[in-house]
Parts: sequence; structure tokens; C-alpha cells
Amino acid sequence: AFCTSQSLDPSIRSIAPNSYDWGVIAGLAELFEIFAGPTTRIQADAYPTLNLALSLYPNMIVKLYEQWNKVGWSTTLGLACEAALRKLQDYYVPTTDERAGYSSIATICTPRLCLRVFDRLYPGSGSANKRRRAKDHFTDCYRQYKSLADEIKVDLPPLNNTTEERAESDDELFSYSQQPT
Repeated sequence: AFCTSQSLDPSIRSIAPNSYDWGVIAGLAELFEIFAGPTTRIQADAYPTLNLALSLYPNMIVKLYEQWNKVGWSTTLGLACEAALRKLQDYYVPTTDERAGYSSIATICTPRLCLRVFDRLYPGSGSANKRRRAKDHFTDCYRQYKSLADEIKVDLPPLNNTTEERAESDDELFSYSQQPT
């Protein structure tokens, strides 16, 4: 907005945003809003987030298609939606790949998601194969790591937890705080 006493510098008049440009900027802001919430959730550092990937990607993809239909397929914003969809697919497809589906394992290991999340992500009888592959991948990884854990088990002497048999008493362990300075 301009004050009544202000005037636009003529040298930048040709690059000043017009109403179309402002419309594109508003549309881009709406497009980026699709990514704001999921990005915040998946970049958290107070809790594990890999388990969220499988459930967040499909929601973003659906919202992008809705936005793309809303703005038109061949518009500037439509092309931005198409590019965002392609990039999102580049990230999403590997998370569901059987050979590197660690997201599915992390999802299954999450108590509130478990295998039930795959019924929602892959609904219908046509997706039964995807649900089965996710479960099979988890089972195979579990067996592989269980086998490795069994191989590296070593026989340790039993721990004696009685106070009398401890090498150091609590007083000895914390004696550094009682030494004079």
C-alpha cells in the first residue's frame, strides 16, 4: 500500500508485482500450506518420526491433487502442483519399497499404528498384496535381527545384586563429592 504522498519509483515500475502476480503468490502460499504441518511433525526431535512417513505422504498427495484440480492443470499453480506431486512421489515410493521399507517397519513397531494403519493406507481387496508385503517385510527383518542377536549372545556371569557383595558401596561411589577442596 502507498501513502497518498508516496510515488512508485519509475525504474522499478516494470518489475512491481501486478494483481496476477499477487494471485500466484497467494496460490503458492496455499500450496505450501499442504506441507507445513507434515514437515513440522516429521522434523521433530523429541520423538521418533519415521513411523509418520507412511501416513503423512498419502494425505499430502491427496491434498495436492485436490489443489491441482482446483487451480487447473495447465496454470502456473497447476504446474507447481505437478512438480510437487512428482517430488513427493520420488520420496514416497522408496518408503514403500520392500527392499528398503524401513518406514513400514517403524510404522508397525508404533503401538498406536501397528498393522492397522495399512488397512487405512491400502484399503480394499486390490491392496491386500501391499498389506501382506509390509507384514512379510517386518517378519523377515525381525527374524534376521533375532538370528543375529542369538548368534552374538555371550554367557555372562550372573549378577550379584546384594549390597554386601558390591565392589564399591554407595559411599565409595559418591566419595568424590565428599572430599575436601
